[in-house]
Amino acid sequence: MTLPTHKQLMLAAISSNEALKVAHIQAERHHAQTLQEAWFTTAAFLHLWIVTEVAAKELMNIYKYTKETKAALKKLQLELKRALQPHLSVSSKKEAHAQAQTLIAKALPSLIGPLQSIFNDHAKSASRQLDLAVIKSALTTLEVSFNSSRVEYLLASKVAALPDGIDLKDKTTVRERRNKLVHSNGTVTAETAAALLPMFDEFFSLLLGTSATPHQDA
Repeated sequence: MTLPTHKQLMLAAISSNEALKVAHIQAERHHAQTLQEAWFTTAAFLHLWIVTEVAAKELMNIYKYTKETKAALKKLQLELKRALQPHLSVSSKKEAHAQAQTLIAKALPSLIGPLQSIFNDHAKSASRQLDLAVIKSALTTLEVSFNSSRVEYLLASKVAALPDGIDLKDKTTVRERRNKLVHSNGTVTAETAAALLPMFDEFFSLLLGTSATPHQDA
């Protein structure tokens, strides 16, 4: 039996995750646009951040528990083969191997759901804080092309330099700008919001790409 790849496991999980569904992201993006058009600039910015943060954490969680599931399936495959072979009533090693593979192919798929449920709780607990390295690993596993400096500027606490296309005076990241807003009850100007909007849209495009990607081998 060929085990599902980490990418395949992730894509299956993403397809059933509400925060990462195309319709949800598009609806939330539209709501932010409505706020922006009504001149509720700060509310629009904060709304976009919430959608981004929730989606990023869900992506982290999925990456972690599917990685654990993949590792567990690989170990179980070997253990099942070892346990079955002495008890198979066939005349040759080749036939024993084939029969073991048939039984394993029937057993392992039924374990994917239970394994993911077990690993999900720990992964969710470990995904309460944004971890840029995990997010990058998730996108890489999904074979999604992304601009590292722009993802960092959106999700990291600080960056060494502004990414290309951002024409602002300071290097405050989008994540840190949100934190400062919350703690100071500040505001976001229309000019700043317009400059940062592409960062959100690019990240949403990455997520929408994972939702639309066919479930094939990585």
